[in-house]
Amino acid sequence: MTSKGAAEDYCMDLYKEGKLVPKQTETFAEFSEDFWVWDKCTYILRCNNLKKQKKSVSIEHARTERGYLVNHIQPYFGEKKLTAISKEDIEDFIIYLRKNKPLSPGTINHLIKIVKIMFAEAKRRKLIYEDPSIEISYLDAQEQERGVLTFQEVVELLDLRNIDKYWDGCLVTFAMNVLAAVTGMRRGELLGLLNENVHEDHIHVCKSFGAITGIKHQTKGLDDRRPPITPDVYKLLKRIMKGGPNGYTFSLNDGKKHYPENQILLRYKDALKRLGIDEEERKERNLVFHSWRHTFNTILLLRKITVPKIQAVVGHKDNRMTDNYAHFRLQDFSDVIEVQSEIFKGEVS
Repeated sequence: MTSKGAAEDYCMDLYKEGKLVPKQTETFAEFSEDFWVWDKCTYILRCNNLKKQKKSVSIEHARTERGYLVNHIQPYFGEKKLTAISKEDIEDFIIYLRKNKPLSPGTINHLIKIVKIMFAEAKRRKLIYEDPSIEISYLDAQEQERGVLTFQEVVELLDLRNIDKYWDGCLVTFAMNVLAAVTGMRRGELLGLLNENVHEDHIHVCKSFGAITGIKHQTKGLDDRRPPITPDVYKLLKRIMKGGPNGYTFSLNDGKKHYPENQILLRYKDALKRLGIDEEERKERNLVFHSWRHTFNTILLLRKITVPKIQAVVGHKDNRMTDNYAHFRLQDFSDVIEVQSEIFKGEVS
């Protein structure tokens, strides 16, 4: 070596190749083998057992983060040496996600957060000298506002006489979209709905389904809620309910398994296309299955339904809203039921 700088560069190259400190050159896959595993992950054990740690990690949170890791992060970094992963590699990972994965900026930011936590932990355990994620910035997560359907479009799509035209005659698919349209229930809440939670005048929303966490007894809004439904909606649901009280309300195999999650958006998009909303217009209007929820909110607001009452029906992730509508009873929702009756009229003679 002719200079100190050249020597440092040489050593850094060896470090990046995993040759400078052989015993610390495990791959990312090896490093992450137990990461986010509830009873094995050192990061979780430290968060939950050291008094200085302000935040603890729940089992549900660990399962969710593990899912993100296994589905998105491990496949990309996999066999790459932990010591060889650079800031540029992580930036390339983000670019890869944006170009190749149908993920929102918010979801990608969540993945970035997981990467940052993991590399900070690697540095704390002295498996790497420098944290390559420390200068990585989050994306601008201001997403396009969810679109809404017009009232005329809603009524056309949810006319039972049009079930063959828009929904291939599938009563289950049709009923799921009807319930989403008249209650604002989220996709996970619909997938997690059991027959025992369907009542003549309301739905007991108490469970939700996640692709990673499965069925859990807590909705996104944290609290159970009981949105009203009309007699016509109840009759529709009774026609598809199979498998007894514990059967899934929306199921294609007699209540034994919930409706295929990957079919929900596909069926919705296909119905829009048949309605005359092509893919270009759908994207421009940002219409997705969750648009049923935003459409219902919008219709209720236009009909002068009070905000606290709307929150009582659709739920709200902020528990501070609870006190504003805890006093409502089902008989107080006659104005909401009137709107629901206009959205879905049931059998038409």
